[in-house]
Amino acid sequence: MKKVFLLIPILIFLFAGCDGKKVSDLIDDVDTNSVDTTAADTDSSQPVDTGDTNPTEPTESTEPTESTEPTEPTEPTESTESTESTESTEPTEPTEPTEPTESTEPTEPTEPTEPTEPTEPTEPTEPTEPTEPTEPTEPTEPTEPTEPTEPTEPTEPTEPTDLADVFNIGPYEVKITDVASGTDGAPRDFRIYEPKNALGSIPVVHFQHDFLYKKDYYDEMLTHLASHGFIVVSSKSDHKKINGQSSIMEAGKVVSFISWLVENIQSKVSVTADIEHFGVAGHGRGGKVSSRVTNYSEMTMLKGFFGVDPVDSTQSASSYDAESIITIEAISEEHCLAFGGTWSLDSCINATIDSQEKCEILGGYYFNGSKCYNNRATLPSMFLGTEKGRSGYSACAPSGENSTDFYASYPSPSHHIIAAGVGHADMVDPEDLSSCGSTCSGCTGSGNAELNQKFIKYTGGLMTAFFNSTLKGKTLYEALINDSSAHPFTTTLNEHK
Repeated sequence: MKKVFLLIPILIFLFAGCDGKKVSDLIDDVDTNSVDTTAADTDSSQPVDTGDTNPTEPTESTEPTESTEPTEPTEPTESTESTESTESTEPTEPTEPTEPTESTEPTEPTEPTEPTEPTEPTEPTEPTEPTEPTEPTEPTEPTEPTEPTEPTEPTEPTEPTDLADVFNIGPYEVKITDVASGTDGAPRDFRIYEPKNALGSIPVVHFQHDFLYKKDYYDEMLTHLASHGFIVVSSKSDHKKINGQSSIMEAGKVVSFISWLVENIQSKVSVTADIEHFGVAGHGRGGKVSSRVTNYSEMTMLKGFFGVDPVDSTQSASSYDAESIITIEAISEEHCLAFGGTWSLDSCINATIDSQEKCEILGGYYFNGSKCYNNRATLPSMFLGTEKGRSGYSACAPSGENSTDFYASYPSPSHHIIAAGVGHADMVDPEDLSSCGSTCSGCTGSGNAELNQKFIKYTGGLMTAFFNSTLKGKTLYEALINDSSAHPFTTTLNEHK
């Protein structure tokens, strides 16, 4: 650095007007000596001895020592080194591409590990959401068509094991509707049991309750029947213990109601009623009334009659009418003579209708060994009796007036079954059986609530099998009815003709 300081005064002398000789001498001096700083100092002091005042201005050149302040530029020399370098290092600003360590943000392409979010394509297990196409199982709302489990009717081709399903509740939900007397001209109160959403034409069955019982005492049994695809109607009779109507007078009222029902049932249900396939049924006295109904000529739509422990109690002669009972006065001259009578003045004298043979000649059926009924409708029939209903002090279906006598009086085809261990009222709903008082308790029964419940299902099942055969034409059920081994209830008798 000191050599540099020596060069600086020399340069100043050159610009200050020193002659070339002295300068060259000085230069030679400098060249020859390669001196240390002390020699250089003495040489530089010699030009001061020359007495030139101008060299004092080199003290201004000492101001160039201010140019030594450019030693501050020596900081710039850092800068010069840097500026040159930094200018080059400005290219090192391209080391901002070392910010490509931000390009380590391209490790954000490690965010392509977010392509491990394509493991979200493992969310293609969301394609297991295409199991939401199991929402197309909402098309199983066409399971409302499963209410058309009437296609379970094709289970008919299957053998008796499936036929025995009639002893279980059927496939249809049952809607119960009460209709008051006077509604649209209805001649009596009645209750409808409707199989909801049943398809096709649905046969109709009218049920008549027992003496002093009520139309809604049989909800469980009639719901069972309706659940297998039948419209069931239970109507109210006006019974009295004193001065009541005879069963034949009552039968006339039932005929009037059924005639109204044929015209109006469709307006009371949402399914299609098949009024051309109509059945009648009844319990106790209601069975007897229903039997009388079959004798009326206008009841041509009737296709079957089911008696639930029916009872034919004795009636006075005045209670019968000529419409249902064949009397001597009603027979022709030919028959009068054939029966041993005398024909005089258009009347028959001394003839008798005292045998089933004579009754059948007249086109009737002979009942209980004393009555010849006008059997205009020769219907398939079935009778279910009870073991305890026919015996004991409180027998409500006594011998000579019960299911055995009905079966004997009806033509073929007919079925007769006697259920073991139960009595006359044991098909009534349990809550009604316990609340109806002496009307129900007066009849000998099983005294076993569990057995009664089984008997209700059994009765509903037998009615279903019988009307499946007679109203729906499913004759396979005849075999089921005749085979007690396929029944879920013990019987003491099963006969048919």
